[in-house]
Amino acid sequence: MKKPGLIIRQPIMTNAELLPVKQRAFSLVEVVVALGIFATAIIVIVGLLAANTQATSRTIEAETAARLADTIRTELQRYGYDNVAAGVTAAVPRVFLVATRDGSRVLPTNEDSEGNDGGRPALLAEGNLETATTPGNPPGIAQRDRYFHVSVRRLVPNPAGATKLTSPTAATAADEAVFPVVIEVTWPHRTPNGPSAATTTTDYDDEASTVTPEQQREIFKLTAAIVR
Repeated sequence: MKKPGLIIRQPIMTNAELLPVKQRAFSLVEVVVALGIFATAIIVIVGLLAANTQATSRTIEAETAARLADTIRTELQRYGYDNVAAGVTAAVPRVFLVATRDGSRVLPTNEDSEGNDGGRPALLAEGNLETATTPGNPPGIAQRDRYFHVSVRRLVPNPAGATKLTSPTAATAADEAVFPVVIEVTWPHRTPNGPSAATTTTDYDDEASTVTPEQQREIFKLTAAIVR
Protein backbone atom coordinates (compact mmCIF):
# COMPACT_ATOMS: atom_id res chain seq x y z
CA MET A 1 0.00 0.00 0.00
CA LYS A 2 1.44 3.33 -1.07
CA LYS A 3 1.95 5.92 1.55
CA PRO A 4 0.74 9.34 0.60
CA GLY A 5 3.64 11.67 -0.31
CA LEU A 6 4.36 14.87 1.46
CA ILE A 7 2.45 17.63 -0.26
CA ILE A 8 3.79 21.18 0.12
CA ARG A 9 1.29 23.79 -0.58
CA GLN A 10 2.57 27.30 -1.47
CA PRO A 11 0.44 30.21 -0.42
CA ILE A 12 -1.38 31.91 -3.15
CA MET A 13 -0.44 35.64 -3.35
CA THR A 14 -3.06 38.10 -4.34
CA ASN A 15 -2.50 40.88 -6.88
CA ALA A 16 -2.22 43.42 -4.09
CA GLU A 17 0.58 41.45 -2.48
CA LEU A 18 2.50 41.22 -5.75
CA LEU A 19 2.72 45.03 -6.06
CA PRO A 20 5.91 46.75 -4.68
CA VAL A 21 5.70 48.06 -1.21
CA LYS A 22 4.95 51.75 -1.23
CA GLN A 23 7.88 53.75 0.23
CA ARG A 24 7.37 56.66 2.57
CA ALA A 25 8.03 60.09 0.92
CA PHE A 26 10.36 62.74 2.39
CA SER A 27 8.68 65.34 4.48
CA LEU A 28 8.95 69.05 3.73
CA VAL A 29 11.16 69.57 6.79
CA GLU A 30 13.63 66.92 5.61
CA VAL A 31 13.82 68.50 2.15
CA VAL A 32 14.45 71.96 3.59
CA VAL A 33 17.18 70.65 5.91
CA ALA A 34 18.91 68.81 3.05
CA LEU A 35 18.84 71.90 0.83
CA GLY A 36 20.27 73.98 3.66
CA ILE A 37 23.18 71.58 4.16
CA PHE A 38 23.87 71.51 0.42
CA ALA A 39 23.77 75.33 0.15
CA THR A 40 26.13 75.70 3.11
CA ALA A 41 28.60 73.26 1.56
CA ILE A 42 28.52 75.16 -1.75
CA ILE A 43 29.14 78.50 0.00
CA VAL A 44 32.12 77.07 1.89
CA ILE A 45 33.63 75.59 -1.29
CA VAL A 46 33.18 78.84 -3.24
CA GLY A 47 34.75 80.80 -0.38
CA LEU A 48 37.77 78.52 -0.32
CA LEU A 49 38.19 78.81 -4.08
CA ALA A 50 37.98 82.62 -3.93
CA ALA A 51 40.54 82.79 -1.12
CA ASN A 52 42.87 80.47 -3.03
CA THR A 53 42.51 82.55 -6.20
CA GLN A 54 43.26 85.76 -4.31
CA ALA A 55 46.31 84.22 -2.63
CA THR A 56 47.60 83.01 -6.00
CA SER A 57 47.09 86.46 -7.53
CA ARG A 58 49.00 88.14 -4.67
CA THR A 59 51.86 85.67 -5.06
CA ILE A 60 52.10 86.35 -8.79
CA GLU A 61 52.08 90.13 -8.20
CA ALA A 62 54.79 89.85 -5.54
CA GLU A 63 56.94 87.83 -7.93
CA THR A 64 56.36 90.45 -10.66
CA ALA A 65 57.40 93.25 -8.25
CA ALA A 66 60.58 91.38 -7.30
CA ARG A 67 61.37 90.80 -10.97
CA LEU A 68 60.83 94.50 -11.76
CA ALA A 69 63.17 95.58 -8.97
CA ASP A 70 65.84 93.12 -10.07
CA THR A 71 65.54 94.21 -13.70
CA ILE A 72 65.92 97.87 -12.71
CA ARG A 73 68.94 96.99 -10.55
CA THR A 74 70.53 95.26 -13.54
CA GLU A 75 69.84 98.27 -15.76
CA LEU A 76 71.35 100.65 -13.19
CA GLN A 77 74.47 98.49 -13.07
CA ARG A 78 74.62 98.59 -16.86
CA TYR A 79 74.25 102.39 -16.95
CA GLY A 80 77.23 102.72 -14.64
CA TYR A 81 78.14 104.87 -11.67
CA ASP A 82 78.54 108.19 -13.48
CA ASN A 83 75.22 108.00 -15.33
CA VAL A 84 73.28 106.94 -12.22
CA ALA A 85 74.93 109.66 -10.11
CA ALA A 86 74.03 112.20 -12.78
CA GLY A 87 70.40 111.04 -12.83
CA VAL A 88 69.80 110.89 -9.07
CA THR A 89 70.98 114.27 -7.82
CA ALA A 90 70.12 116.86 -5.19
CA ALA A 91 67.84 118.56 -7.74
CA VAL A 92 66.18 115.25 -8.72
CA PRO A 93 66.51 113.04 -5.60
CA ARG A 94 64.16 110.36 -6.89
CA VAL A 95 63.49 108.74 -10.21
CA PHE A 96 59.97 107.38 -10.78
CA LEU A 97 58.83 104.62 -13.11
CA VAL A 98 55.51 102.91 -13.74
CA ALA A 99 54.74 99.44 -15.05
CA THR A 100 51.77 97.50 -16.30
CA ARG A 101 50.27 94.72 -14.19
CA ASP A 102 52.11 91.95 -15.99
CA GLY A 103 55.37 93.88 -15.80
CA SER A 104 55.86 93.73 -19.55
CA ARG A 105 56.14 97.53 -19.94
CA VAL A 106 58.19 99.82 -17.67
CA LEU A 107 58.60 103.52 -18.44
CA PRO A 108 59.94 106.62 -16.63
CA THR A 109 57.26 108.99 -15.36
CA ASN A 110 56.80 112.28 -13.51
CA GLU A 111 54.06 110.78 -11.35
CA ASP A 112 55.00 110.12 -7.73
CA SER A 113 53.49 107.36 -5.58
CA GLU A 114 50.63 109.68 -4.54
CA GLY A 115 49.68 110.38 -8.14
CA ASN A 116 51.08 113.93 -8.15
CA ASP A 117 53.02 115.42 -11.05
CA GLY A 118 56.69 115.86 -10.29
CA GLY A 119 56.82 119.03 -12.38
CA ARG A 120 59.68 117.88 -14.58
CA PRO A 121 59.54 117.70 -18.38
CA ALA A 122 57.29 114.97 -19.76
CA LEU A 123 58.88 111.53 -19.68
CA LEU A 124 58.20 108.35 -21.62
CA ALA A 125 55.13 107.23 -19.63
CA GLU A 126 53.42 110.53 -20.48
CA GLY A 127 53.94 110.09 -24.22
CA ASN A 128 51.38 109.20 -26.85
CA LEU A 129 49.43 106.07 -25.83
CA GLU A 130 49.58 104.37 -29.22
CA THR A 131 52.62 105.62 -31.08
CA ALA A 132 56.04 106.85 -30.08
CA THR A 133 56.18 110.59 -29.47
CA THR A 134 59.87 110.50 -30.39
CA PRO A 135 61.17 108.00 -32.96
CA GLY A 136 62.79 105.09 -31.17
CA ASN A 137 60.81 105.55 -27.94
CA PRO A 138 57.92 103.26 -26.94
CA PRO A 139 54.36 104.60 -26.55
CA GLY A 140 53.25 105.84 -23.14
CA ILE A 141 51.23 104.01 -20.48
CA ALA A 142 47.71 105.21 -19.68
CA GLN A 143 47.22 106.12 -16.03
CA ARG A 144 44.57 103.43 -15.56
CA ASP A 145 47.14 100.80 -16.64
CA ARG A 146 49.85 101.91 -14.18
CA TYR A 147 49.63 99.06 -11.70
CA PHE A 148 53.18 99.17 -10.31
CA HIS A 149 54.99 102.32 -9.19
CA VAL A 150 58.76 102.29 -8.80
CA SER A 151 60.87 104.82 -6.91
CA VAL A 152 64.67 104.85 -7.14
CA ARG A 153 66.54 106.98 -4.60
CA ARG A 154 69.94 107.13 -3.03
CA LEU A 155 70.86 105.63 0.33
CA VAL A 156 73.56 107.52 2.23
CA PRO A 157 74.95 107.12 5.78
CA ASN A 158 74.20 109.74 8.39
CA PRO A 159 76.77 110.93 10.95
CA ALA A 160 75.54 108.43 13.55
CA GLY A 161 76.56 105.54 11.33
CA ALA A 162 73.03 104.40 10.48
CA THR A 163 71.57 104.77 7.02
CA LYS A 164 68.77 106.93 5.81
CA LEU A 165 67.24 107.96 2.51
CA THR A 166 68.20 111.49 1.62
CA SER A 167 69.09 113.76 -1.26
CA PRO A 168 72.69 113.31 -2.44
CA THR A 169 75.07 116.16 -3.01
CA ALA A 170 77.64 116.54 -5.72
CA ALA A 171 80.45 116.35 -3.15
CA THR A 172 79.36 113.03 -1.65
CA ALA A 173 78.76 111.54 -5.10
CA ALA A 174 82.23 112.50 -6.25
CA ASP A 175 83.99 111.20 -3.13
CA GLU A 176 82.39 107.78 -2.82
CA ALA A 177 83.42 104.63 -4.65
CA VAL A 178 79.93 103.11 -4.37
CA PHE A 179 76.59 104.69 -5.19
CA PRO A 180 73.98 102.86 -3.05
CA VAL A 181 70.33 103.10 -4.11
CA VAL A 182 67.02 101.75 -2.86
CA ILE A 183 64.52 100.48 -5.41
CA GLU A 184 61.00 100.60 -3.97
CA VAL A 185 58.11 98.94 -5.82
CA THR A 186 54.54 99.53 -4.62
CA TRP A 187 51.27 98.14 -5.93
CA PRO A 188 48.52 98.53 -6.87
CA HIS A 189 49.40 102.10 -7.81
CA ARG A 190 46.19 102.82 -9.71
CA THR A 191 42.98 100.84 -10.10
CA PRO A 192 40.53 101.39 -12.99
CA ASN A 193 37.08 102.75 -12.13
CA GLY A 194 35.57 101.30 -15.26
CA PRO A 195 36.01 101.39 -19.03
CA SER A 196 38.26 104.19 -20.23
CA ALA A 197 36.49 107.26 -21.59
CA ALA A 198 39.59 108.55 -23.35
CA THR A 199 38.84 109.89 -26.81
CA THR A 200 42.36 110.64 -28.00
CA THR A 201 45.68 108.87 -27.77
CA THR A 202 47.03 111.60 -25.47
CA ASP A 203 44.00 111.80 -23.15
CA TYR A 204 44.89 109.88 -20.00
CA ASP A 205 41.40 110.24 -18.51
CA ASP A 206 42.32 110.78 -14.85
CA GLU A 207 38.77 110.05 -13.68
CA ALA A 208 38.90 106.49 -15.06
CA SER A 209 41.36 105.42 -12.36
CA THR A 210 41.99 105.98 -8.66
CA VAL A 211 45.31 106.17 -6.82
CA THR A 212 45.34 103.43 -4.18
CA PRO A 213 45.79 104.72 -0.60
CA GLU A 214 49.21 103.97 0.85
CA GLN A 215 47.89 101.72 3.61
CA GLN A 216 46.24 99.46 1.03
CA ARG A 217 49.36 98.86 -1.07
CA GLU A 218 51.96 96.13 -1.05
CA ILE A 219 55.63 97.10 -1.06
CA PHE A 220 58.89 95.48 -2.09
CA LYS A 221 62.33 97.04 -1.49
CA LEU A 222 65.67 96.13 -2.99
CA THR A 223 69.02 97.75 -2.14
CA ALA A 224 71.68 97.91 -4.83
CA ALA A 225 75.24 99.27 -4.96
CA ILE A 226 76.50 100.83 -8.17
CA VAL A 227 80.28 100.45 -8.20
CA ARG A 228 82.60 102.85 -10.00
